[in-house]
Amino acid sequence: MSADNTIVVKFGGSILSNSEDIINAARMVAAEIEKGRDVVVVVSALKGATDQLLRLAEGATEGTIGSAELDEILSMGERIAARLMGTALKSAGVKSLVVDPYSEYWPIFTNEHFGNANPLVLETKSAVKEKLIPLIEKRLVPVICGFLGKTPKGQITTLGRGGSDTSAVLIGNCLGVKEVILVKDVEGVLTGDPDLVESTALIKSLDTEEVARLTSTGAKIIHPKALWFKSRDMQIRIVGFKNGDLSAVGTVITGSELPELEVLVDENHVSMITIVGEEAAKPEAVFSILSAVRGANGRILSVAMEPLSLILYISDEDTRKVVNSVHRKIREEGLGKAVSLFENLSMITVKGVNLETSPGILDSVTDLLGKAKINIFGILTISSSIRVFVSWEEKEKAAELIKTNLEVKD
Repeated sequence: MSADNTIVVKFGGSILSNSEDIINAARMVAAEIEKGRDVVVVVSALKGATDQLLRLAEGATEGTIGSAELDEILSMGERIAARLMGTALKSAGVKSLVVDPYSEYWPIFTNEHFGNANPLVLETKSAVKEKLIPLIEKRLVPVICGFLGKTPKGQITTLGRGGSDTSAVLIGNCLGVKEVILVKDVEGVLTGDPDLVESTALIKSLDTEEVARLTSTGAKIIHPKALWFKSRDMQIRIVGFKNGDLSAVGTVITGSELPELEVLVDENHVSMITIVGEEAAKPEAVFSILSAVRGANGRILSVAMEPLSLILYISDEDTRKVVNSVHRKIREEGLGKAVSLFENLSMITVKGVNLETSPGILDSVTDLLGKAKINIFGILTISSSIRVFVSWEEKEKAAELIKTNLEVKD
């Protein structure tokens, strides 16, 4: 198998609603096969199938169904979709093999967190190497059930809603492919939700961190967990099903994989400027004050607002120049009552995609520093990150406490 010549293609459930959709998806795969490429297909359940199975399971048990039993029932949606896709590929002249959790070729193994399981990467890589690659080398197209996993004990698990993205990227990682294609009901990532924003446009490329920030704040681009498994050399391309072509431009996601959690200490001294007065928190005042900071060549790290004050965290060697610029601005324009400055702080950032799936991390950080009697001069949550401001002298101690107790990466 040549990793450079192999692609993983995932068809989302929102685009597969009838036999015509399945036929069109099979034709898109067949076109890539004709180009001489090896293709691995990942499929979601047909549109609405998972929700219907969920309603039936909960209704039949009056809401008492166990999570393991529910995963087994929900898996039927993907298992049916994979068989339909396999049949359509056969009709299109493509040799394929359906791979579901009961198949001897099943590659994805997970922990026992039913309903939102996490893949066991080493076990999955081993299974991909031993079971999946030989199929590809025989010029077969594996049609793999997305969203599903299997515990080492053989129980079916699900990876969380939207988990087929994770399945595709994980398999692509284990195969070492250069591209994973996610086929969705939109042509790619748009500049805004067309249901909310007018005149949206296609974004041709995004960095992994940009995608993480968008998904963590509600954008439905890709399942956040999938980003855990995106390797540096892999690109993820999102294309629209209506294009009928897997080579369509779409949106390309580049960059290295995101760490589950990591701790970073900013190398520069940080100062905290506080502007007191209800005028300071007004939008026009904020814009004017930030302009004053930029005019003094100050680097703004974070901004916090409350009804009676505006707090700026800045990084600059000439802090006095910045605070004088801000003071002058509020005096001239009446944007606040007073300005205070606290110097020699450090910014510690805890970030990673795991932040969203690990409740209590913010409490853990504040509790750790509190017990160590390390004063916190500010704490902000921004996207998939927590920013903590402590004294410069205590930055190393604080960072080491967080790293050790949260078991995060350097």
